[in-house]
Amino acid sequence: MKNINPHSNPFIFSEHEVRTATDEQGEIWFCAKDVFEALDIKWSQRTGSLKNYPEKWICPLYLQGQSGSSEVIFISEPAVYKALFSSRKPQAEQFAEWVCEEVLPALRKQGYFGLSKELDQVKATNAMVSLLRTLSNTADAFTFELLTKRLRNLCNAMGEPMPDINLLGKDRNQMDLL
Repeated sequence: MKNINPHSNPFIFSEHEVRTATDEQGEIWFCAKDVFEALDIKWSQRTGSLKNYPEKWICPLYLQGQSGSSEVIFISEPAVYKALFSSRKPQAEQFAEWVCEEVLPALRKQGYFGLSKELDQVKATNAMVSLLRTLSNTADAFTFELLTKRLRNLCNAMGEPMPDINLLGKDRNQMDLL
């Protein structure tokens, strides 16, 4: 079984989150369920949707969620192409362009998804703080959504997890009552 490490934040394709991971050789893996949903292909677990896929293209990963640990199936780049080629849905072409033109180059450019220079990290951190301040004062839903997407992209570029935006405006010394 391959050892893969999930990236902090998913990529967004047409309102669908697509989780990615990287293995020891730097190969990119995609969450199978996310890929199938983005392509509007019915996902029926590993035994159904991936039954004609070679085992070497499939890697289970156990991720911690709110309800405990659960198995998430990741598929290799060739498996993503197989799903794309077998789909007759119109979004398959758009998804292929997105994967080939945005996701893969972004992940391959540096071998990880983040910034390399310390100065870039400082600038990105300052931009993140500025975005968070603006978000905390934004009442307009459209602007809030736009800024949240920008924040996610910035977090991806920094290789940082997306902060919990539900905490915006809350006093850090306050504790929720049961």
